[in-house]
Parts: sequence; C-alpha cells; structure tokens
Amino acid sequence: MDSLFSDTDFFSLLFPALIFLYVGQLCVKSNSKADLWSKRIASFQFVLMIGVEILTGDAIDPYQFSGTVTTALVVAGMALGLCWILLPILFSLYEQTIGAGVERLRSFLRKRRERLQEKKLEQERKRSQKEREAELKRRKPEQEQQQQEAERRKKYQEDQQRRREEVRLQCQLLYDQHALELRDKLKPERLESYFHEYLSDQYSAEMVEKRGELLKEMIAQSLGKESGSQANFNSLQEIALYFREQRIEIENLEYDAITLQTIQASLSAQEEALIRAFLSRNH
Repeated sequence: MDSLFSDTDFFSLLFPALIFLYVGQLCVKSNSKADLWSKRIASFQFVLMIGVEILTGDAIDPYQFSGTVTTALVVAGMALGLCWILLPILFSLYEQTIGAGVERLRSFLRKRRERLQEKKLEQERKRSQKEREAELKRRKPEQEQQQQEAERRKKYQEDQQRRREEVRLQCQLLYDQHALELRDKLKPERLESYFHEYLSDQYSAEMVEKRGELLKEMIAQSLGKESGSQANFNSLQEIALYFREQRIEIENLEYDAITLQTIQASLSAQEEALIRAFLSRNH
C-alpha cells in the first residue's frame, strides 16, 4: 500500500508553515498559556501522522518513511504556527466572555464562603460570649460572697491587731510612768520579753487583753499597790506635790516628745480624777 503522504508536495507545505511560524511567534510572545497548548497540539499532530502512516502501510520503506517523517514535521510546524496565531485570540475571547463569567462565579462563591465562614465565626464568638456571661452571672453571687468574706476577715484582723497594739501601748505607758520606781523590780528587757512571749501577734486579741491585765496588775503590785486602787492623800497639796514629783521624774527620762506628751496627759487625767475623788470624799 502506498504511503498516505507519498503524493504530498513537501515544498508546497514548507512555505506556508514558515509564514505561520513567523507570524505565530509574534502573536504568542506574551501568552505562555497559548504557547503551551500550541506545542501540545503540534506534538499530537506529528505523532498522529506518524502513527497513521505506520498502521496503514503494508511494509515500512526507510526512504519513504523518512519522507513521511519530514512531511509530518512540516505539517506539525504549520499546525504550531496556526495555533500560535489562533489560540491567543481564542483565549482572549474566552477570558472576556466565558472566562470572565467563570471568574465572577468563582469570586462570588469565594466571597460567599468567606461570608459564611465569618458568620460562623461571629456566631461562635457570640455563643462563647453568652456562655462566659452566663458563667460570670452564675459565679457572681459566689464571688461577692467571697469578697464580703475577705473584707470581713480583713476588718477582723485589723481589729484584732488594733486591740493587741492598744494593750501593749497601755502596758508600756504604765511602765514608763513609773519607770524610776520599777527599774530595780522590772527591767525594760524583762518587759520586752513579756511583750514578745505573751503579748505578740500570734495570740488572739482576747488572749492578749487578758494577759495585758495580768501584766498591769503585776506592775501595780511591784509599785506596792493593789490593782485599780489609788494612793491615799490627806490634802490637795499632797496630790499636787505627788504629781509634780512624777512629772519631774518623767521629764528626766530620755523619751521622745510624743511619748512624753502621752505620759503627761495620762498623769494629768489621774491627777484630775484624784482631785475629784478627794473633793467628793471630803464634802
């Protein structure tokens, strides 16, 4: 059987192929997609022609087959040139018509997915916020109760501390008032040890108050007085003389101004109380 391409005029195909290749190269220069598809079509055209020649020929003549290959190359080149010319135009039309519609559809679907995703995230955020608010609302009474309990504990501790400090202050002032009389019977170091061992903050205010009363009784006994009793005076002059001596002794002690002022105030209050008691007893 004769070759399918045995009668093909090689030169009649070569000139148009060169023209198509030249023009097509200019058209496809900036369109890589059209160039790729053109090469694929031309390659397919070449393989198809060779395959048909092999399948339809009775025997393969090397000379005739080489001519067929050459002709197939020229035809494939012509197809490549035509594709380079036509495909950019077709792709451009596609992108401006169907492609533009497809792109708009894709953009619409993409934006729709984004809106749905944002809506879903917003719903989850609102649900989470509602759950947090419900949890806070549920725990609010408990938190308020804990806060009130903490405030009560704080006030209780402050009151306990204030009472302990008041007891220590009273004992210290009583000792300072009679420091000269007590210096041989109750030394300051011993008083400090009482404060540290028995009147410290580790004990409750009630316990410190009870022990403070015992300490004041001990100081009074060291002075030769009964707890809560006052010295007996026969006249107002004796009272004035006694407290004048007390003030002189206090002023000779090395106390700071605030402590001296506190002791002087305490002496004045005691003097005034003794004067009232003396006057009420003798009138």
